[in-house]
Amino acid sequence: MRKHFTKFALAAALGFASVFTLSCLDEKEVKEIIVSKVVGLPSSSSGSETQGGCPNTVTSNVTVSCGFQTYKIVKIGKQIWMAKNLNYDVPDNGTDVCYGNVAANCVKYGRLYNWATAMALPPKCNSIRSTNDAACTITAPRHRGICPEGWHIPSKGEWDELLVVNGKPRYAELKAKNGWSDNGNGTDNHGFSALPNNSAGNSVAWWSILEYNADYVASRGISSNNETPKSDDASKSSFLSVRCIKD
Repeated sequence: MRKHFTKFALAAALGFASVFTLSCLDEKEVKEIIVSKVVGLPSSSSGSETQGGCPNTVTSNVTVSCGFQTYKIVKIGKQIWMAKNLNYDVPDNGTDVCYGNVAANCVKYGRLYNWATAMALPPKCNSIRSTNDAACTITAPRHRGICPEGWHIPSKGEWDELLVVNGKPRYAELKAKNGWSDNGNGTDNHGFSALPNNSAGNSVAWWSILEYNADYVASRGISSNNETPKSDDASKSSFLSVRCIKD
């Protein structure tokens, strides 16, 4: 009962259900449609299931580059974050997609990944808890996943440190000045530049490494009304954004 409730609660809060139902498409077909349209993101043709962090890492004091993409970085409190969602095309993997299957959305919003893909784990880990299978092990508290070297997928605690200060949410300060519906634009005081990644333009959600059980993990997000999604647990098979934080 709880799984069904949280799935529909998450879909209602984030607006993903109708767009990211990919069961009717072959993963290879989805991948070919998306990758062929994204300029500068060559796909691999080796046929192997290559997994791991974003390669070709180059860093400076203000940017980090990986996978043929360059990202600004921002310091917020004691944390250092990418100033944009990850747009890394995982080689030979059909489970990283552009919103609405529109290539330009990958450039604007970053890609969307299911949990196992974001964690750089085998697909089976979407239904197996990390403590129950060595192949699904999460390296806490800093699990690199598909982030570049020296960066990692945030923990729930790291998200909470970013999103709430002295018990007060600072969502508006983290949101971009434009792009949100329902008068939900932010002030972007810190350069985090969070954008919505659904058709309604009213919410964004990101992965964390915290598992609740074999099928659900903690996600964190922001909505137009500056409230967190009604449920902060997401099915591992959902498609959410990745924002990397520096080790």
